[in-house]
Amino acid sequence: MNANISYIRTSIDEIKLDNKAIQKDVSELNKKVVEIEASTKMAHKRLDDLLKGWLHEIAGFRLYGYEMVGS
Repeated sequence: MNANISYIRTSIDEIKLDNKAIQKDVSELNKKVVEIEASTKMAHKRLDDLLKGWLHEIAGFRLYGYEMVGS
């Protein structure tokens, strides 16, 4: 009986350690997702700026908000 209780106690301790490791991994992944979201937002803005410049230069258009108006 004592051996079974000891085995259960050891198993619980191992589960707790595994859980802490998983929580650490999730926290690190969350930080990376936040960084990637910010980077994606900046890249999207740069692409929008490039597109606006390209349309203005090549096609003679200007973008005002979502509307294209010929110049």
